[in-house]
Amino acid sequence: MKYKVGDKVRIRKDLAEYTNMAKKRAWAGKTMTITAADENNKYYGMLEDNFEFSWYEDMIEGPAKPEMSDDEVLRLAIDTYGEDEQIRVCQEEMNDFVKIS
Repeated sequence: MKYKVGDKVRIRKDLAEYTNMAKKRAWAGKTMTITAADENNKYYGMLEDNFEFSWYEDMIEGPAKPEMSDDEVLRLAIDTYGEDEQIRVCQEEMNDFVKIS
């Protein structure tokens, strides 16, 4: 099987092609956590839907990219472009905001 228990995966956005179940289609494009993998029947159980559905590999888009917190995004921007540049950009954006208001 392609994924293992504990993996975070993204469900395909075009899930309608694979199921006519509206409740299952509601998960399209969302991130879910694999909590069971049935190797015999080739399906996964997901934490977020409380094992309501069986999820097959063709319903999974791939691994979910880790989400970053706001603090992590700000730290990455400062580390990439420098603190002085981030302050300059912030001041420029605030000046534009004041002009619009």
